[in-house]
Amino acid sequence: MIKRVICAYLVAAGGASAGTLDTLSTYDELAPPVPLDELVVLDAFSTATEFVAFTTPATTMDAWAAPEDVRGNAVIADDELGFFDALAVAGDEIVSYRPYLPFTGGHGYGDKRVVVLMYHRFDPTPSSKYEVSVDDFKWQMDYIETSGYEVISLPRFVEALHANNADLVPDHSVIITIDDGYECTGRVAWPILREHGFPFTICLYTNYINVGGRSMTWDGLRELASDPLVTVASHSVSHPNLARKSRKSSSGYKAWLWQEIGGSKAILENALDVDVDYFCWPYGSYNSECVNVGVAAGYKGLLTVNAGKNTMYSSPYAIRRYGVYSSAPRSIFAKIILGKATYEEEYYFEYAGDAAEEYLIP
Repeated sequence: MIKRVICAYLVAAGGASAGTLDTLSTYDELAPPVPLDELVVLDAFSTATEFVAFTTPATTMDAWAAPEDVRGNAVIADDELGFFDALAVAGDEIVSYRPYLPFTGGHGYGDKRVVVLMYHRFDPTPSSKYEVSVDDFKWQMDYIETSGYEVISLPRFVEALHANNADLVPDHSVIITIDDGYECTGRVAWPILREHGFPFTICLYTNYINVGGRSMTWDGLRELASDPLVTVASHSVSHPNLARKSRKSSSGYKAWLWQEIGGSKAILENALDVDVDYFCWPYGSYNSECVNVGVAAGYKGLLTVNAGKNTMYSSPYAIRRYGVYSSAPRSIFAKIILGKATYEEEYYFEYAGDAAEEYLIP
């Protein structure tokens, strides 16, 4: 039997009927449409025994963003470059490997580089790795401005990905995100970012709003959200490890995900009178069911804690971020911005939280 391998691009919103496959590239004499029961999809780094059945997703979003298997779970196949690598193989063995590139505009699109930074807290004298000193933060923002790179909003980049339009973003750009909702976001970071005219995204989990201590208040968030430079994203309701099912039943787990992912969106939109179109995984931990709920809830982009640059080949549902911590030397921060950091240097910006080892649980 001749094994037939294709580089697959399944399109739900583009007119492909259920049970058929559209393709970017074909090998041998395989021509679309192809019955999906003849094909499987696998992670580029999986073995031939890890095939997963591939079916048309129920969503109207681009299917490469969150395809589903026969159990209704999204099939996630992410690699170190931040785009989805996948193979569709007819038969029972892998024949060859070819990267799955969902955009058809040519390799020039890959020259776009978007660095997304992830911050948490700001303090004059940091006592935790998650606290960046105020002096360092000022230096970092000054460096970005003098580097000549443009700071763009998260919505601008995600729009470019969904529209497959590389012209919407500069060749080299930076996105700034701040997680959790600590009051120092408004007190320290906001004035510095506003002085530079830098847009930024604040990722909030709703149980940590208006609880006193170091949390932001609803009134403070409403003032922050009214700034055109600010984008509000959800970080869940209670900041749990969403991939950890514990002893929940299948239906109970899905209902809990909807409460944390969809419920937080509703809370923030109602309280702040803004659209909340982006979600940030607590601890960077998620699985295929989490992704399905995120897409179905209406999020346009999902943020990971995986260090690495983003390009126009990236998925809006697997956006990589460099964590900025108190231990990161200024010289290496500069290399991250310029795209010149080595793998060892990027380690300074790799998330190392309590649940970091559990991200992307199959």
